[in-house]
Amino acid sequence: LPEISELVKKSAMAIALYETVTDIPAYLEKYQTGVDFFELAEKTASPDVHDLFSMLSKDENGNGQPDGIIPKEVYDEAMTVHRPALIELYKNYFEAQKVDAIVFPTTILPAGPIEGSVKTVEHNGQQLPTFETYIRNTEPSTIAGLPGITLPIGLTEAGLPLAIELDAAAGNDDHLLAIALAVEPLFDKLPAPILET
Repeated sequence: LPEISELVKKSAMAIALYETVTDIPAYLEKYQTGVDFFELAEKTASPDVHDLFSMLSKDENGNGQPDGIIPKEVYDEAMTVHRPALIELYKNYFEAQKVDAIVFPTTILPAGPIEGSVKTVEHNGQQLPTFETYIRNTEPSTIAGLPGITLPIGLTEAGLPLAIELDAAAGNDDHLLAIALAVEPLFDKLPAPILET
């Protein structure tokens, strides 16, 4: 799927960042949490998410709502042009290849310790943004709205989890769950994590 990278680049972050400042405040208000988006952004503990929320939570126009960083027209184009093209790309792939599921590593790197990898991680000798690196494999199908499931398949030498992702064509959720139930027994059950106290 060679076109996938360009379609994801034109849709994923535009959708995610725009909807963050529209949907999270609506959720917080609907469920009467007593917290607004600005307070949530300020109290977010994860440094990479805190930095992102700080950028999104500016209120330069003074209307009490986060301004965000994605213009509405960019979001609209992502939703009406690029996301539909991504959906069509997957639809055509599943039909042409006659496959029930796509199988791939959930992440391009195994899980790593949080310390020292909050903002960047090393991949192939380069320091790359942690968040984008870890979502790279799952982001395209998520934006396309495909059903997906992650199955743990083993542990690294450091005892951290490794996993595979199974994605199915849109609307095939039940079939994907059946495939996952058939595949899961092929891998040893993982031990419970050892928690430091």
